[in-house]
Amino acid sequence: MKITALIILVVGSLLVAGCSTRMFDLSVVSTKGIDLEELDLTQAKKAMHVTGVSSRSIIIIFPLGNPCLQEAIDDALTSASGDIMTDVAVYYNFWYIPFIYGQFGYEVVGDVIKTREWTEMTPVR
Repeated sequence: MKITALIILVVGSLLVAGCSTRMFDLSVVSTKGIDLEELDLTQAKKAMHVTGVSSRSIIIIFPLGNPCLQEAIDDALTSASGDIMTDVAVYYNFWYIPFIYGQFGYEVVGDVIKTREWTEMTPVR
């Protein structure tokens, strides 16, 4: 009985595959239009260790779209209400249970800086 349970545990562990790979690091990144002329990053408001994710599912063997690095960066910027990320690490994550379900995508981790004050725009008529 113990051998059967051990075999099931080993086979089950081998069926679940996954990894996370650090792809690259970036000093400064943004998907917004930024004026760099009068930018002082030392005086700006900063949110530390913000994470943004863009992932897609795999059902059976079919991926449901492609993850986008820009989407992961936008997710981090939006979550911290900023417009520039500094000291960014980009990861590629993947896990999959064969012929059942899995996920893959990008994750960005870094500091988000708010360099400008956002004002609510009035609609044009």
